[in-house]
Amino acid sequence: MITKINLFTLESRTGEKFRFCDSSNEKLEPFILFGGVKYDFLACKYSDKGGSTVSDRTGEFSVLNIRTKDVNMGNIVIENGSFLGWRLEAKTVDSMHLDRENFIDASEIIPDSAQGTIQLWIVKRRVNMNSRQIDFELGGPLGDLSMPCGTKIYTDSCPYVYRSPECGYTGPPVADNLDNPTNEPSKDSCGKRIKSCGMRFKDQPLHILAFPASSTQREFL
Repeated sequence: MITKINLFTLESRTGEKFRFCDSSNEKLEPFILFGGVKYDFLACKYSDKGGSTVSDRTGEFSVLNIRTKDVNMGNIVIENGSFLGWRLEAKTVDSMHLDRENFIDASEIIPDSAQGTIQLWIVKRRVNMNSRQIDFELGGPLGDLSMPCGTKIYTDSCPYVYRSPECGYTGPPVADNLDNPTNEPSKDSCGKRIKSCGMRFKDQPLHILAFPASSTQREFL
């Protein structure tokens, strides 16, 4: 039976990532493997409340405040500044396209890491946190990254998730998040800067979406 699996990646502006999913695999192991990437199971719920434009979109995201010897979500949230400003990639995939390692009987499985629909969000604020649940408000990425001229520009960092369709880069490993060259896939991470993008799109138009001067010019009067 084909079921829908939600895979989530929270990514900070500096490239730190926190991956999780809303289901265990068929072997009842607390994770999902997709494209060789591990997403740890985390009891959560997610909804898209919609909007008339991309910038108007809002969403809600909640996780159970798990407290075990291995996981304390409350501490993780606090230590990461409530994930404020982090990008949330929500990828929905048919279970038949997950990696074979997730299944007891994989005879009908067709692994394909190119499958799935992706929604991108920015974590706007932590709405609630108690002993049972932590709630976040999500916003459309374009609406939260900049405000009308005359106020402020929020970021000098590209909001695109590295190697996502919006990013467009599909080539070999290039550099880590500090722009140090590397050939190792595990260390390949975009620094979200003009230089980072230029290292990947040499002699091509850059795919970066950012305001490079905003780190020096905070307000327009």
